[in-house]
Amino acid sequence: MKQRVHITNLYGLSGVAGLAQKRVAKIARQLGFNELDLVYDNDLRNPDNFDKKTYSFLASLETGDIVIFQSPLWITSQIERIL
Repeated sequence: MKQRVHITNLYGLSGVAGLAQKRVAKIARQLGFNELDLVYDNDLRNPDNFDKKTYSFLASLETGDIVIFQSPLWITSQIERIL
């Protein structure tokens, strides 16, 4: 099995932090990385929806994959602790 490389990208994040993540993710895609996109919305702050949201975010990962995690996310440290 070929090892895959992913990079995180948070959508809905504005300002310098959002722009920086999008620029890095764009370059990574050009290098053949897969983008793991996470949409920032109120579900991320709602404990009842948080697990569903993060599990769908991580569902495409397989054993041996490499994930480049762009941090901080600026929304909640809970996702950072999980990853």
